[in-house]
Amino acid sequence: MNILFVYTVSYAPPPPAKPLIDWTEISFGISYLASVLEHAGHKIQLVVLRREQFQNEIDRVLQDFQPRLLCFTPVATEYSFAEKIAQYFRDKIPQAYQIIGGAHASLQPMEVLKGPFNAVCIGEGESAIVELVKFLENEKQPTLIPNLWIKQGNSIERNATRPLIQQLDEIPFPHREMWRPWVENNTKHSLLLGRGCPFTCTYCCNHALRKLADGKYVRFRSPSKVLEEVYWLCETFSDLSEIYFEVETITAKQKWGIELADLLEKFNASIPTPLKFGVNVSILRKKRLNKLFEALSRAGFSYINVGIESGSERVRQEILRRNYTNDDLITAFEDARHVGLNINAYNLIGLPGETPDDFQQTIEINRKCLPDENRLSIFYPYPGTDLHKVCVERGIKLQYQEDNAERFRAHLELPEFPNRKIEHYFRWFDFLVYKGKRPLPTLLNDYLWKTMAAHPQFTRWYRRYTNQGVLFVLKRSLKYFILFFLKKH
Repeated sequence: MNILFVYTVSYAPPPPAKPLIDWTEISFGISYLASVLEHAGHKIQLVVLRREQFQNEIDRVLQDFQPRLLCFTPVATEYSFAEKIAQYFRDKIPQAYQIIGGAHASLQPMEVLKGPFNAVCIGEGESAIVELVKFLENEKQPTLIPNLWIKQGNSIERNATRPLIQQLDEIPFPHREMWRPWVENNTKHSLLLGRGCPFTCTYCCNHALRKLADGKYVRFRSPSKVLEEVYWLCETFSDLSEIYFEVETITAKQKWGIELADLLEKFNASIPTPLKFGVNVSILRKKRLNKLFEALSRAGFSYINVGIESGSERVRQEILRRNYTNDDLITAFEDARHVGLNINAYNLIGLPGETPDDFQQTIEINRKCLPDENRLSIFYPYPGTDLHKVCVERGIKLQYQEDNAERFRAHLELPEFPNRKIEHYFRWFDFLVYKGKRPLPTLLNDYLWKTMAAHPQFTRWYRRYTNQGVLFVLKRSLKYFILFFLKKH
């Protein structure tokens, strides 16, 4: 049976460039479903849609591929766009069955079923999707499929979820071939280490997702299976140079992480050009990670991602439910740097209950740690998270942002932290953290980028023209003018 997966992107370079910069942008959710379906003998295809002229791309795909099943898995910020796409498909091929899944759909099933979708998958879908396809192949109305809520006339059939998959090694490797036409750079890939998160952060929906099905929520693949996929990637992509290991946190199972690192160290020693690796690390309260960092460094990890989130211990503990101290953060940065690991940090601003004084502490802790790369996001509450409930209880007006700029513009109108101040700190954050440590043109460039990011249409226009013609000359001239000014003063 022909099955089409639909993936949407907000911030993508315009044509003729491909919409995904590298393989870290692919969706593992639909990749694993596609792999399971292909192993069952079905024909798989993928379309990646940008907001501009998505109808033309769909029409092009439908010329050569008539799907019986359409599969969507948008995040919360992409749902409105995905719904428009589904309606367009409904008008073009009304006979096609449409199913939606992913975290947003799993936590808002009744809401998404108001749209053109025939069914919603709650939680993991590897088994459910195969059962659904069997019904469709036999021209029967799907029914009694665990994990699926199904429209049956004017009613909705709500089926219970099956237990979570415990043996992740039994799932085939994710389907990557379908992504090839949509990815620009083949040198950097991502690889999934496990599923689930042990923490209950208030800005994340993992605490809600773990309640959807029985079984152990935090699960890891075996190190040997991960290594097997690394070998497969090297054989399949000759220009591969870097792998980012996707997982909520490798510190959830440190002995496992060290075992994996030992295997990767031996692997890198066996190939002419060693690969570079990266992974996400969560700081733990009063627990040093130096042994894990040493193992990662030996294996070829060049960087780790760390969530600072806030420099205010009050904000982290009382608002975010992140219980490590600032001393824990500083120690972790020192231990990582001691073994040569670069550190990418993530921070938040504009949290309900946060004040400008709290954010000053975020600036201070970042000036002490000086991350190699720093990402600051303006907080926006997504459905299913505890902070979303807090905003609702406080009567904060929540509006979905059609332009997907909710991480770059303040919207919550918090009396304790006005939007104007949030956006000011957001744009000048890198300058306030790195002044005196990095060149002024670099810091001003960051300010300009964050200003433009609040206006996605302008950002797309900028990406199209900034590296050619008149604007390229203007940008280069501005850089030289700043350097000349600094020398004179």
